[in-house]
Amino acid sequence: MFAYQGSPSWLFYVLDPGFSAGLYRERIVTRSGRPVTLPPFRFVSGSWGITLPVPVRDIALVQLTRAPSGPTFQARLPVVER
Repeated sequence: MFAYQGSPSWLFYVLDPGFSAGLYRERIVTRSGRPVTLPPFRFVSGSWGITLPVPVRDIALVQLTRAPSGPTFQARLPVVER
């Protein structure tokens, strides 16, 4: 996963070929603890990107789940000093 702090901010995933095709759900959790559900996407192979409703610097955690109840993969984002 790559996070871009621009205007707009976005996330970009490069998924291993071992990931199965299908519907995935994304959720971010802000540093203040607010969960934000992003639109689901249909993964076929390779990569996926999405613009974010909040700046990257405000994100503490990114979660990616294979729908409907597959495993959840998480990435904690470090605090970036200005």
